[in-house]
Amino acid sequence: MNKITLNKAMEIEKTIEYLSIIRYALDENSTKPNGIEKINWFDFFQFVTQHEVVGAIYQGILRLSASGASIPKEVLTMWEDNYQRIKKVNLETYKNTIGLVDFFKQDSFDCCVLKGQASALLYSDPFGRVAEGVSVWVTSPNYSTKGIIHYVKQKNPRGVAKYNYCYYGKFRSTDVEVHYRPAYMFNPYRKTLLLRWIREQREQQFRNMVDLPCCIGKISTPTWEFNVITQLANIFGHALNEGFDLRQVIDYYYLLKSARDQEKDKLDISRLLKSFGLQKIASAMMWILHDMLGLEEELLIAPRDEKRGWILLEEVLRGPQRSRYFRGKVRVIRQSRRALHSLKRFLKMLLYYPEEEFWIPFFRIYHFFFWQVKYN
Repeated sequence: MNKITLNKAMEIEKTIEYLSIIRYALDENSTKPNGIEKINWFDFFQFVTQHEVVGAIYQGILRLSASGASIPKEVLTMWEDNYQRIKKVNLETYKNTIGLVDFFKQDSFDCCVLKGQASALLYSDPFGRVAEGVSVWVTSPNYSTKGIIHYVKQKNPRGVAKYNYCYYGKFRSTDVEVHYRPAYMFNPYRKTLLLRWIREQREQQFRNMVDLPCCIGKISTPTWEFNVITQLANIFGHALNEGFDLRQVIDYYYLLKSARDQEKDKLDISRLLKSFGLQKIASAMMWILHDMLGLEEELLIAPRDEKRGWILLEEVLRGPQRSRYFRGKVRVIRQSRRALHSLKRFLKMLLYYPEEEFWIPFFRIYHFFFWQVKYN
């Protein structure tokens, strides 16, 4: 075994060990993982911090410590400090979300909260998810997509309009994205089908009211079926394009976990996955959720695909590094290396997800020369 192969094998072993701890932390009924006496807890803390799941597994780490695991006191203290900061930000974000929804309603918009804070409500600890701002889906009979973008730019002239959302700026202390499309696909045919289905489901989403913690108020969030499809479509887009992190995987874990309390039509979900071209990414995600994170088999929405699952897991674990790489906040890599990396990744994804990956260059051309010119 050469040095490169050995290093890769050691990295895989460490990753599996770390995921086994996360698996234990997510499910209070799971068994204590083996080999935790070998864990470098400072390195593990850095790992979960980079992936922004440090708060999501905090209660599980306390449970693990109480069971006799020798977690250094310094690590537990850092974890406690981080969790309290995350909890404080979440409480503030929940309050700001109520104010934001009321603000839009005053201007005749219906408002549905997507992703972040909507996902946090499904966690066993609704204050444990690292808050990333608020994403709201707005609609109004008085505003087209162009009208919504114009409205947002009146509030924030520097806001950039993407294909699915426009950056609003800060509402009080919280970053806000205003969405006019909760999800989309790169393949034109699949995108047409998905957006048509979203329009058909739209009214139901804005009527689906849920309670926020601490009696803060009520907001509308997407239904379970709608979230299963749109979150997976967003994960797919991120995986093929700029990448995503473990936090989005944990979001999907808790989303599927929440189906335990409800009767869900898996045949209907299967039909929708096939219609929108999401079967392959669903099977890869199911392998991660079941084999790596321990989600019960009866909660899976597709057969597991180990080969694509490993490829997707590799993208998940590379997420924090790639985010810094593209934003240029930590290091600058020469354009030639970046171009080579992007090309190699494109070819790899083209092999496993050809129907969607093939259309990304065409979408980028359209987005740059038409969308950006028209709306920015």
